[in-house]
Amino acid sequence: MRYILSILLVFFSLYSSVSCAQSIGTKKPINILVLHSYSPSYEWTMNIEKGIQNTIINADKNIRLSIEYMDSKRIDNEQYHVEYKRYLSSKYTTNYFDAVIASDDNALNFLTTNANNLYPDIPIVAVGINNLSPDLGTLKKRLTLYYERDHIAKNLELARSLFPQVKTIYLLSDNSLTSQLIRKHFLSEADKFPQLTVQIISDKSLEEATSFLSRAPSDSVAFLTHYNTELDKGRYYDYAAIASVLSENSTIPIFVFWEHYIGYGVLGGYVNRSYSLGVQSVLSLTQKLNFTVTEKVSDFPSGWEGYLFDSSVVERFHLKRQKLPHASSIVNGPSSYLFENRNIITVSALLVIMMLGIIITQYIAILRKKELNGNKSHILALQKKTLTVQKEMIEVLGEAIETRSGETGSHVRRVAKMSHLLGKIYGLPSTEYELIEVISPMHDVGKIGISEAILDKPGKLTQDERKIIEQHTVLGYQLLSTGGEIMQSAARIALEHHERWDGKGYPNQLVADEIYIFARITAITDVFDALMSKRCYKEPWPLDKVIILFEKECGKQFDPDLCRLFLNNIQKFVDIRKDYPD
Repeated sequence: MRYILSILLVFFSLYSSVSCAQSIGTKKPINILVLHSYSPSYEWTMNIEKGIQNTIINADKNIRLSIEYMDSKRIDNEQYHVEYKRYLSSKYTTNYFDAVIASDDNALNFLTTNANNLYPDIPIVAVGINNLSPDLGTLKKRLTLYYERDHIAKNLELARSLFPQVKTIYLLSDNSLTSQLIRKHFLSEADKFPQLTVQIISDKSLEEATSFLSRAPSDSVAFLTHYNTELDKGRYYDYAAIASVLSENSTIPIFVFWEHYIGYGVLGGYVNRSYSLGVQSVLSLTQKLNFTVTEKVSDFPSGWEGYLFDSSVVERFHLKRQKLPHASSIVNGPSSYLFENRNIITVSALLVIMMLGIIITQYIAILRKKELNGNKSHILALQKKTLTVQKEMIEVLGEAIETRSGETGSHVRRVAKMSHLLGKIYGLPSTEYELIEVISPMHDVGKIGISEAILDKPGKLTQDERKIIEQHTVLGYQLLSTGGEIMQSAARIALEHHERWDGKGYPNQLVADEIYIFARITAITDVFDALMSKRCYKEPWPLDKVIILFEKECGKQFDPDLCRLFLNNIQKFVDIRKDYPD
């Protein structure tokens, strides 16, 4: 008996040891090296770092970061790289890390040379890369790149739009690796604007450059990239100081490509936000390292890029806000309610009635929920009823708008059902393809502000009439954008459903994925139903003619992936038309 008890005791001890070891093993953290090209005083780098930190706190596993800064704006030569490699190899063992995240070109170049010795066989993610053709060597198979796409052409077009008299562009750009890459790209893009002359300023001290801008002619503007030209004299300026000093006495506006410059005296531009690059660097490792991000990361992906301006500088150069691109963001100044809503005052009564109806419905729902607090099934039924009422109210408004333009009310119902179906086929989450069914009937709400004489004109529109009717996208956006998150999505559909995949649409000539996914879906279903329906200016098209048009416009007018899914399932969309006839 004692012998049997001894065996059982040994077995229990071994089992406990194995279980303990397994438990400890599951708690092993994921170790990631974050290698930044620049110092922590550089706001671009800090925003990347913030994006990384805000993402890993939502991970379902313990992720431990080791953060290193190369500070390559102060020093960057071959001897420094040798010493830096020695420093990293002394500090960390070869197999310590599970992955590496690198920010900007200098860190990537360092890893291209040294990663096989320092960190063999682990995934590497590099973000904020300017060199579109880097020599990756043997790292190519385990490296993921996210480029810093500075929208140079868009900003040059913006400068010409805001300042039509401009003839000369001064590009302030030092001789760092990143600046050289940006400068090369800038000159290439500027060749598309033969009426502009580009002058590079790369060898003046900050004081000399400031003096130069204070005497710049009125038919010129400046573009600021990186500008630390006095490193050989031991002088390094942070980016806030550079922007403040250059803009203080400048007689011309200064455009930028990055958000962290704005607020220090520069005008602004179509800017990148490095925060999103940090978020993306972590998300790209989820499958490689077998973890998930359990919650949505704040400010992603809505904060990736966009038009951003400093209000005080806008006023300084006597720019009217109406001249700024639609959906621009303004910092350092109060937002005028009248300005935001100047085009919708005459139709606000209709919108107020709709909103009051929704509020009353929600109020009734809240009262009913209190009464039925103990009955979960009744609460769910009431929520569904509330959503149905809201959908019906939106459909009624959409039908009223379509009726003004000589179209049938069934058009918006079909667009809603088709958008729901296409979103589902595309693989959107159920919450999103259900939402698009609710809000897509509002896509033409801006037609409320367009004259019926133009909407119902049977013949071809004149150029002036077309410009007027194209304003319905902007009017619709302004009508809807004052609401909450759902109405913001409806506003984006109203604004962007006439944008084209190839960038030739209106009002903002957005390209490809810059267009909101809901707007891309609605554009396909709206055009399909319009072509198949009779209008005051045309007879309905036969189905085979419609298919030929869509085949031609895949990748031109329409998102090629959505367009192909639509054509592959076109009979389902035809069936919806049969279910909801005019």
